[in-house]
Amino acid sequence: MKTHASFGLPTELLDIVVVDDSRPMQTILRSILFACSVARIRMFDSAEEALQSMLAEPPNMIITDYRMSPMNGYQLLRSIRNRNMAPLCYVPVIMITAHGTRSVVEKAYRGGAQCVLVKPISPSVLQKRLEWISRDSRPFEYDETGHCVIRGVEAILDQHQERFETLNQAREYHDLMTRQVTQIQDEVDAVFKSVEPDPEDEPQENSEDLVFTDIEALIPVPASSKDAETAGDGGAAPEEQPAAEPKEDAETPDQKPPARLGGFARIRSHSDRSNIRKRVG
Repeated sequence: MKTHASFGLPTELLDIVVVDDSRPMQTILRSILFACSVARIRMFDSAEEALQSMLAEPPNMIITDYRMSPMNGYQLLRSIRNRNMAPLCYVPVIMITAHGTRSVVEKAYRGGAQCVLVKPISPSVLQKRLEWISRDSRPFEYDETGHCVIRGVEAILDQHQERFETLNQAREYHDLMTRQVTQIQDEVDAVFKSVEPDPEDEPQENSEDLVFTDIEALIPVPASSKDAETAGDGGAAPEEQPAAEPKEDAETPDQKPPARLGGFARIRSHSDRSNIRKRVG
């Protein structure tokens, strides 16, 4: 097993090849690498031109854009990693892309890239990546197709892929359950709505017609009860008055006794007759 060509080299001794079809991006990368004090910087507009130059003089590191034409960065990576391209196949590669999707990043790592950077690139991030790659001791190994790949990367990517698929299945199951609960709730609401009475059929009570009365005021309380309540409240109980004896009807000067005829009083009116009957009875 063999480590990459930049392992153990300081940044000041690196010979870096930059492949990008954008001139502004080339200027940005050149200024960043110049600030990092690298030994040599070579710029190329196309992957074909860079490949020919690297075959003649292999660099210590390659920085390439992912999306180029006619040969893109991934095709350049796979061409370099062929075992027939030794010693070029052991050169570490930094992939730069403006579309950092999961599929692009995973494809670059499975192809043999050391790291993937997403545009816009920060100078501090690029410098840290250069230093990290110089300390990366992971060896290269050949896969079944005869290409150099970094040991352990394939297994790590498979684990991440399995977790990603599990999360997708859980998300799909959650969405399915949410739709089912929503559908059931709609059906229940429809059933309750169908059995609810029509508000127009219910008798409407007018608040103005409601008269609140004091029930105790409507119930007559006997005098004895009132006296008992007064005594219970701490007041002195009234003294009992002796029952008044019935008085005989006193003759007033204006009233004259009925005339007597043969020992019987003369009944002058119907009322007198009724009173007599009551007394007799």
